[in-house]
Amino acid sequence: MTRMLRPGFDQHVLTPVLGVMFRDRINDRVVADSLRVSLSDPLLPNQPSQPLTANDYGVFVAHQVRGLRLPADTSPPPTRPFILQVEDPLGRYLPLRMSADLPTDGLFGPTLSPGTALPHVPLFSTSARPLPAAAAEVRVDLRLASAPDTPAAWARLELRLDDGSLLAEGLADARGSALLPCALPALVDPPLSASPPGPPISQWNVSLHAFWSPAIALSSIPDFNALQALPEVPLLQTEAASPPLAPALLAAGIPLVIRSTGSSFVFVGA
Repeated sequence: MTRMLRPGFDQHVLTPVLGVMFRDRINDRVVADSLRVSLSDPLLPNQPSQPLTANDYGVFVAHQVRGLRLPADTSPPPTRPFILQVEDPLGRYLPLRMSADLPTDGLFGPTLSPGTALPHVPLFSTSARPLPAAAAEVRVDLRLASAPDTPAAWARLELRLDDGSLLAEGLADARGSALLPCALPALVDPPLSASPPGPPISQWNVSLHAFWSPAIALSSIPDFNALQALPEVPLLQTEAASPPLAPALLAAGIPLVIRSTGSSFVFVGA
């Protein structure tokens, strides 16, 4: 016998096969406006991708996916991989793609940020993006020491303080250019022995770390999982074989451009 829904008591809940949220890597803000998000089937490479739209909570949702058949008598249902891709026509964020096993159980995402229990996909700033208020500006251009005209495309970058703590994470674009916006560390009080007492210290030594491989540079759009698996590569103080890149000085209110000695670039020893 067919059970009828009772208005005011029963409701039909449609569970999506995919829900994905994107967050700004700088401030963890949910980003949905103007993003172009799509799904494609790797088994049908010639089939057009399926666009996704965001709901009122900023979650991009797919209730049905072409090519995905869910058996009614299997729990949990079997999954298979699809390709999720995000692009920003406004030029604020770099494009990304990744494999997503569908259907998902809850929100899809490879990342959990401190203070949030919601999985999501982080978005990395382009070098041309206007900076959010109060963000420090750190810029770098990467070139291969073995081929100075060749950029280290899609290198993943980390900016760390003296104690090893992560201050910023960024991604170089196809030209090797990267912007790493970050919040400034807490100001440090001057030594008690100083007389007269000076203002709080507003400068910090920072070190740049790069993760890259020739394979990732061949991508038109980088794969998120491949970015996380990249090996660290040495950054050089000069174009020739040399000591590693020296720490840089980050100062409040002053943009920082990190360079190898005598160059506009940082040379990658790869």
